[in-house]
Amino acid sequence: MKKQELFNNVTEGFPYQRQPQQMGLYDAAYEHDACGVGMLVNIHGEKSHDIVESALKVLENMRHRGAEGADNKTGDGAGIMLQIPHEFILLQGIPVPEKGRYGTGLLFLPKNEKDQAAILSIIIEEIEKEGLTLMHLRNVPTCPEILGESALANEPDIKQVFITGFTETETADRKLYLIRKRIENKVRLSSIPAKDDFYVVSLSTKSIIYKGMLSSLQLRNYYPDLTNSYFTSGLALVHSRFSTNTFPTWGLAQPFRLLAHNGEINTIRGNRGWMEARESVLSTPTLGDIKEIRPIIQPGMSDSASLDNVLEFLVMSGLSLPHAMAMLVPESFNEKNPISEDLKSFYEYHSILMEPWDGPAALLFSDGRFAGGMLDRNGLRPARYLITKNDMMVVASEVGVMDFEPGDIKEKGRLQPGKILLVDTEKGEIYYDGELKKQLAEAKPYRTWLSTNRIELDELKSGRKVPHHVANYDRMLRTFGYSKEDIERLIMPMASTGAEPINSMGNDTPLAVLSDKPQLLYNYFRQQFAQVTNPPIDPLREELVMSLTEYIGAVGMNILTPSESHCKMVRLNHPILSNTQLDILCNIRYKGFKTVKLPMLFEVAKGKAGLQEALTHLCKMAEESVTEGVNYIVLTDREVDITHAAIPSLLAVSAVHHHLISVGKRVQTALIVESGEIREVMHAALLLGFGASALNPYMAFAVLDRLVKDKDIQLDYTTAEKNYIKSICKGLFKIMSKMGISTIRDVLEANNVAVFSSNYNLYGDMSRRVMMLLSEYTPELTQYSIDEAFLDLSGFGEGEKLVSYGRNIVKTIGKGTGIPVTMGIAPTKTLAKVASRYGKKYKGYQGVCMIDSEEKRIKALQGFEIGDVWGIGHRSMDKLRYYGINTAWDFTQKSESFVRKLLTITGVRTWKELRGESCIDVEELPQKKSICTSRSFPDSGLSELSSLEEAVANFSSECVRKLRMQHSCCTEITVFAYTSRFRLDLPQHCINRTIHLQVPTSDLQELVSTAVRALRMDFRIEGGYHYKKAGVIVWNIVPDSAIQTNLFDTIDREKQSRLAAAIDAINRKNGHNTIKVAVQGTTDKSWHLKCEHISKQYTTNLDDVILVK
Repeated sequence: MKKQELFNNVTEGFPYQRQPQQMGLYDAAYEHDACGVGMLVNIHGEKSHDIVESALKVLENMRHRGAEGADNKTGDGAGIMLQIPHEFILLQGIPVPEKGRYGTGLLFLPKNEKDQAAILSIIIEEIEKEGLTLMHLRNVPTCPEILGESALANEPDIKQVFITGFTETETADRKLYLIRKRIENKVRLSSIPAKDDFYVVSLSTKSIIYKGMLSSLQLRNYYPDLTNSYFTSGLALVHSRFSTNTFPTWGLAQPFRLLAHNGEINTIRGNRGWMEARESVLSTPTLGDIKEIRPIIQPGMSDSASLDNVLEFLVMSGLSLPHAMAMLVPESFNEKNPISEDLKSFYEYHSILMEPWDGPAALLFSDGRFAGGMLDRNGLRPARYLITKNDMMVVASEVGVMDFEPGDIKEKGRLQPGKILLVDTEKGEIYYDGELKKQLAEAKPYRTWLSTNRIELDELKSGRKVPHHVANYDRMLRTFGYSKEDIERLIMPMASTGAEPINSMGNDTPLAVLSDKPQLLYNYFRQQFAQVTNPPIDPLREELVMSLTEYIGAVGMNILTPSESHCKMVRLNHPILSNTQLDILCNIRYKGFKTVKLPMLFEVAKGKAGLQEALTHLCKMAEESVTEGVNYIVLTDREVDITHAAIPSLLAVSAVHHHLISVGKRVQTALIVESGEIREVMHAALLLGFGASALNPYMAFAVLDRLVKDKDIQLDYTTAEKNYIKSICKGLFKIMSKMGISTIRDVLEANNVAVFSSNYNLYGDMSRRVMMLLSEYTPELTQYSIDEAFLDLSGFGEGEKLVSYGRNIVKTIGKGTGIPVTMGIAPTKTLAKVASRYGKKYKGYQGVCMIDSEEKRIKALQGFEIGDVWGIGHRSMDKLRYYGINTAWDFTQKSESFVRKLLTITGVRTWKELRGESCIDVEELPQKKSICTSRSFPDSGLSELSSLEEAVANFSSECVRKLRMQHSCCTEITVFAYTSRFRLDLPQHCINRTIHLQVPTSDLQELVSTAVRALRMDFRIEGGYHYKKAGVIVWNIVPDSAIQTNLFDTIDREKQSRLAAAIDAINRKNGHNTIKVAVQGTTDKSWHLKCEHISKQYTTNLDDVILVK
């Protein structure tokens, strides 16, 4: 076989597509990405080919940041942004005018000549409409031979366009932007078959971008232009793409027109939706009528591309590059961030106009003159910079991308969350964040505008007495589906403690869609709500960067023109309105505030048709209200009665929200929901996520009123209401932190998330129940782990009879516990594990897969990854893959001597088992190589040695328990503890100490005392350190039957063993830790897991047993 053929994976029958179409529940829009970014700038703008060459080396040094296909020839994307090389262009024989008086850029065109000609005719037409000329169309030299199969299959025809005829250099880039947007829209709406293969890489008078579906190493070789010594630039941005947000395409490689981005935009759905809604009120004198360039965000692109689209629009509308970046990606401006009041006012003013594009994000940007970088407010995608003594700046997502002598470095540091670092290559100046933000904050009297026009709802008082009770209380409870559990287990704890009850987000019932009981519409979203997205924000950051502040009102026209009229809003500290606050809001009679209440009701007698009719009418009334100048629409179901039922509030608010977007009137009003349905955090998050700005859960308040009057809670109404609202707000913070977003405005249209604490008691009890049920089906059962067991089914039949027996077991487990299980049946334990995985993966097996023939064994092993084989760890997998062993079948085709030499006798047993020879006994089941018990501590962490000692002692005790359960001993023990790297206001320290034991042991006293001794060795009493996390790891685990003694051991091991056995017996009978070492303590619980969101102990606590009514 030729060497090059090793990397050719032929995939026939899979034509290229820009992005997989939605199939079933899969939607590519939910993907995310993480990439490598770098920037080189000569501060004085001196152009040279060295900058181009160095930038390419930076890109190549970040190869590990970009993804590549299995052929090592297809990259997810790589690219470089440079200044236009004027001299290089002239040397190509292209007679362009002087710098700045022509525009150029690369085009990706379809290779079909007819389609290409149709697109080029559109391009020429739009250029000539602006009175400009397409002066030249250059075929860009490329080297397609280096491409992999996938990249080559959809390689575009790449041409460079040159446009001349500009009379003013100041407006040239703006004209090119308008031309490009019109071309993109015309092509997108055309019937050209290959229109999806068209993409304008860049079109500018200052910068040019070379990019493609390439790896970091391929870029320089694919585009020979980049290695020409006459190709010069004073700055360069490079990007190596790891594509998980959208699938790899030529057009989605970065950099884009202004920026390169590493990270994700967690709020992307909301950002895109609100940008579309905002287009109706956008106008700017510099761009004229923007109807021709809508949509501002190009459809079908990645989150990075969408951010670039909006940034480009703002810059072309007249904002400076740092102003636009600060508006889109603001730093935290709550009271915890010590920035000037003027700067806070700047951010607050712009937050009214534009919701933040929250990361995590490291952003490098340039328009050809200015070049800069920044992080989002959370700073979870780090970037470093350095400046050399010869005035070269390098910024990258990691250090080490270029080699410098230490003596050549003048300054180095890291980009700070929300802070901008900028270089002006024309003036040769570096602008740090403080100077930039001071200029932005003082450009307009934002502080005065806000104080004069903004209304603080919390400061408004009313003499009106607003009742908290409702008429027909019991009937209303039934109408909105309240149960005894809702009141006693949900609302009462929230009102009493000011925190979510531990079961508030648990869900033990069938999915709403499968239930035969009436369900609130919210429940149909619970499954989506329970998915935690990447990346969560550390709760420590919540106070610094997160906010529930909301502004409600109408966003006026011309929002790009600074005006105090944009500040005529009502500011809410949180989105939950009390009855009194809603009454005040509905009766504001000054500064142009106008409110209307619209009923969310439909006629019961008309049924389904009545609901549809009422929704249509509601949307129409909302539209008319906006036309009449109403800036607050309150959707209410208070008037529900025997003939009128409530439209589900989630359905109503989303219908009105999207209808107003479709008619271009959404941002001229705010939607407030007054509903009896709302009672828990999930309801609030969903309503906010689908368009509401504020909520009034009046029925929950009525329940509080009744609880206070009946003395079911020992509080006055005001305190109960305050606690209830506080608990909802805390829950919203938790949801936002797990989604990786920072403001309540980010929640709008984003995916909603619920959080759960680990419920180990319930998990362990359910495991015991499963094992008890399994034991009824076989006389020989071996529990391998908490959720896995081996059954001996010898003598229970063969073929379909045995499969039927297995399915009966699976059905019994499901019926008895509600837990779905799968079963694999095979002659050996390892093959049974293979079969079990297939049973889980493919529904057609109905939970039971059996390998009972040579044909089935071969087929199963051929499709089974070697890394998924039981007993093959990461190190063994790497060894095997080095020898070309990628599947379990490849492994079985090697000789026994080869396997023994590579993986010792353990590997031989796995090899034999895969070949159908049973040779792993119960005592030979793979054991863990190490055991770790660790915990993050609440609040700022532990600072006292005694508290940390107690935590470490208990962690050691848990490790001992696990060792003794599997009849093992350890040879080494490691203790670690460290402070929070996110608390920059606190001193930092890390403890990591490993102690080797003379004799392997699992003795409680010995291991606890050793762990505490290790902690004391490195603990610092002075310095005020707050340790956020600590843990204990036991290593080099060996069976307790194979202990090598030590001649110099001073411990009486026999006595120690008898004492340990006695302690084990007492603890087994009376519960874990009945007897424990004194240092484990009895009272200090500051290090315990908080478990604020744990589900109920349904099977182990009588108070949590489900009530059947």
